[in-house]
Amino acid sequence: MKNLKTTLLPVIAIALLSAGCATTDTPNKANYERVLGEAQAAFDKSNMMKAAWLTAEDALDDAKKAAEAGDWEKAMKLANKAKAHSEIAQQQAMAEANATANFLE
Repeated sequence: MKNLKTTLLPVIAIALLSAGCATTDTPNKANYERVLGEAQAAFDKSNMMKAAWLTAEDALDDAKKAAEAGDWEKAMKLANKAKAHSEIAQQQAMAEANATANFLE
């Protein structure tokens, strides 16, 4: 558990910080489509790893709805959230794959 905490916590912190920085693009259709593509690719990768988070899937769905309504700012924010959650899910899957049970040592 200690290995998991020391590996996963910094990854989560970095991903959340970078997700906050990723929203500096001007909210418009072109930037939304780029961010959505990145988010969808990250989600698909986490899904292939059998590690996808429901929060990422929900954020993708909500981003698409916001885009349909023309709310590019909200759509981009949600797409960035989906991307960040998917990237964290990937890191979690890799950390858990290498986790060891300390009580067995």
